[in-house]
Amino acid sequence: METLGQRIQRLRKRNNLTQAKFAEACGWESISRVGNYERDTREPSLDDLRKMARVLGVSLMEVIGEDSDGTAQPLNTLDHLSIAAAEPELTGKFEAREANSTPPTYPLPRQWLKSGRYDPRFLRLIYAPDQGMEPTIQPGDACILDIRRTHPVDRGIYLIRRGNGDLATRRLVSLVAGAYLLQADNPHKTYFPNESINEDQLAYLPILGRIIWRGGEL
Repeated sequence: METLGQRIQRLRKRNNLTQAKFAEACGWESISRVGNYERDTREPSLDDLRKMARVLGVSLMEVIGEDSDGTAQPLNTLDHLSIAAAEPELTGKFEAREANSTPPTYPLPRQWLKSGRYDPRFLRLIYAPDQGMEPTIQPGDACILDIRRTHPVDRGIYLIRRGNGDLATRRLVSLVAGAYLLQADNPHKTYFPNESINEDQLAYLPILGRIIWRGGEL
């Protein structure tokens, strides 16, 4: 089976890039990083994997690797753990899976999960369903949702379900007497107004989880 390093080297050569040119395109001062990655003596961070994918013109999943049937291999190593996609009812209109296809996964550093005291059993990969949190979160950004964290924390960003069934991302800002502001970071308040809800309304607000991480194009 092709190792991660062998795959990086193959994709680099396919793009006719020397190690020096590849390192420069990724914004790295030293080519030794490329050599270490290709020899599998150093494991790339998630950020470096994303940089390499962008320079090589492929998806992150292709850098990580694919099985013979074209499905991405979960990146479960000493340093990374793959987070599975959410159930269909949490994925919103940006869910791109075909019927009966293998759900996507997303690798996160184990050290980061540990530092935030996140339990992988309760984490799900979703795609931002709306424009409400622009520019903080763009529509379609991959986000990690902690479905266990449904109790609002001041200024945390949450996935909520509207009365009509639509999903939305909003920042919950604590006000007085148990009230909260559903804050949209999007500055176009005509279309994305902030909303105040009292303690009773909050009790009936379907909070599906807290967004603890997002990854998207910068």
